[in-house]
Amino acid sequence: MCGTLVGTFGMLPHQDNILALPLALMPEETILLLQEKIARLVEYNEFLVKPKGDLKEKFDEFIKQSYLDQVRLKTHLVPL
Repeated sequence: MCGTLVGTFGMLPHQDNILALPLALMPEETILLLQEKIARLVEYNEFLVKPKGDLKEKFDEFIKQSYLDQVRLKTHLVPL
C-alpha cells in the first residue's frame, strides 16, 4: 500500500508543500484492504450535523494539540 497524503498540517492549512493525513487510497488498495479484513468502512451520521455548544472549542483545542504533536514528532524525526 502506498496511498497519497492529501491533508495539511493543522496550523498551516493553506500551505501545500508538506502534506499530512488523511491518506487517499486508490480503489484497488481500498478493495484489497476490505477483502483481507484489514480495514472496514464506517459511517457516522453525527458528522452530518453542525456542532453545538462547546464542541467547537473542544475541536479547536484538539487541532492545536494535534499541531503541537506534529511539531514535536517532526523535530524528533528530522535532524536540523
